[in-house]
Amino acid sequence: MIVLKDQTVKLSGIKPEMVMAAILTHQVFQKYNLDLIITAGTEEFYPDGTQIHMDGSKHPKGEALDYRSSHIPDAVYTKLCSDIVDAVGIEFQLIRHESHLHQELDPK
Repeated sequence: MIVLKDQTVKLSGIKPEMVMAAILTHQVFQKYNLDLIITAGTEEFYPDGTQIHMDGSKHPKGEALDYRSSHIPDAVYTKLCSDIVDAVGIEFQLIRHESHLHQELDPK
C-alpha cells in the first residue's frame, strides 16, 4: 500500500516521472511486504512558516519524494535500495538519509 505519513504531505505538482518512480518503488516495497510511506512531497514550509527542505531542493519543483525507512528491516535494507535503483533506472537518485530515503529526478 502507498500511504501518506499525514495530511501535511502535498503531492500537487509532482512531475509524472516522479509518479512513475513512486509506483515502481512501491512494487519493490511490496516484494518485501512493506508499505511505501511518503513523508514529503512538494510542501515547502511547516505550518509555523519554517522552511522544510534545504535551499535548492527539488521537492517544491515536484522532482523529489521522501519515503519512511524506519520500518525497513536492517537485513533487507541494502538489497531493497539496490532493487529500487534497478527498478527506476538511471534518471533517478536514491539517497539514504538516517531518517528516510530521498528519491529525486536527476536526468542524465
